[in-house]
Amino acid sequence: MINAYAQPLADRYLARLSAGLQELGLEAELVCITSNGGLATAAAAARQPIRLLESGPVAGALGATHYGRTSGLKSLLSFDMGGTTAKACLIKDGAPATTMEYEVARLQRLTKGSGYPVKLGAVDMLEIGSGGGSVAWIDEMGLLNVGPESAGANPGPACYARGGSRPTVTDANLLLGYLNADFFLGGQMKLDAEAAEAAVGRLGAEMGLSTSRAASGIHEIVSQAMANALQTHAIEKGVDYRGYSLVAFGGAGPVHAHRIAELLRIDRVIFPWGAGVFSAYGLLTAPFRYDAIRTLPLTLQETDVERLRAIYSELEVEPREVFARAGRRLEDVEMIYGADVRYAGQGVELEVDVPSADPDPKTIIERFEHLYAERYGWTLRGAAVEALNWRCSARGPIPEIELWKSSSEHEAEARKGVREVYVSDSQPDRQCAVFDRYAMRPGTHVAGPALIEERECTIFVGPNADATVDDHLNVVMQMRHD
Repeated sequence: MINAYAQPLADRYLARLSAGLQELGLEAELVCITSNGGLATAAAAARQPIRLLESGPVAGALGATHYGRTSGLKSLLSFDMGGTTAKACLIKDGAPATTMEYEVARLQRLTKGSGYPVKLGAVDMLEIGSGGGSVAWIDEMGLLNVGPESAGANPGPACYARGGSRPTVTDANLLLGYLNADFFLGGQMKLDAEAAEAAVGRLGAEMGLSTSRAASGIHEIVSQAMANALQTHAIEKGVDYRGYSLVAFGGAGPVHAHRIAELLRIDRVIFPWGAGVFSAYGLLTAPFRYDAIRTLPLTLQETDVERLRAIYSELEVEPREVFARAGRRLEDVEMIYGADVRYAGQGVELEVDVPSADPDPKTIIERFEHLYAERYGWTLRGAAVEALNWRCSARGPIPEIELWKSSSEHEAEARKGVREVYVSDSQPDRQCAVFDRYAMRPGTHVAGPALIEERECTIFVGPNADATVDDHLNVVMQMRHD
């Protein structure tokens, strides 16, 4: 039903986009990112637009995964904070977490159960209703809240000077000194500090707080909310995130990453080159992919290998046809099997990887019980195990993309000045060195507190942290926890 509803709009849009690109003289094939982290041709996407839902933020998680793969880091937390929301993803053993069900068109934003369930494989993205445009407000009890309502891009935060008057996270970050009013978008857009001060000042007056304390409260509430959501999400997935590295990007992510790492006691934060537009880089790392699914409940103890082979042989037909229509070499296609498995009578399944060479029911049971014990801490030995859904994923080769490696010698003169920053309630208006990221070279060391400015975002290095530029011009911040 959802796919049929979206088809006419997606078909018209993709046709118009394809025609427009051709008129511009672009000969490259138009492809689309899908919610499972793979690519599809425009024609395939127009036939099944349901596979495009929630796909945009997935690109950032793919970029973080690729960074980890090239850097030898298999355990990462991907954190993408933009203007409306923040998105996070657990990357474990070098692969982003996946889910077999998500919701769209929720009646109540961020409220589970209020939308339409989509039972297709997708990268499991945690959504937090806080972004740069999230509006700060006071509830009936006189408590400060931030989001989920957003001022959007138009009129946007008060400091955009486009008619917005309500205080937002961006207004607070500007007043706290994290943002440079004269270097927003590399200086192409000047922010109105007076408008931000008026908006946040009115909010503070209602609570009997100074403007700076109100701004600090907005920043802290957002950071606390995101840290709590990440912690809860990791616990629900049975993941101990201690020892993970945080990859922070998006227009607002690098400003809040230090505080989030502090709250979660994460030791290392990575700010990739081009952090403000890092999701665009992630798109380039996606392989072509198509997932097929068939619902057929079977008790595994009562199923033989031949039955499973027959199921997967049938499942392979559709992905192969899709790849053939897309003009992809079938010999380059990798078939990956999976099944959604549970103890008989349960209402929640776990996705289990199935050996493609020999889909043995006994092996599936063993893998399921290992995952179950890892997630819940115990197993029901001897209980009937059933598979509800059978999955076959056809994947093309992962694009070979190398991170650009700078060969320039270290340049010491990346510092561009100082600015007063409201570091914390105990350290207000502290002088912070400001650095130009584009002048920083491998080996450049920055002691916090400091700010590193680039066109699309600003990195905050806290007083209990140091940052170093690696060979690929990524900024790696090392935390010092008390």
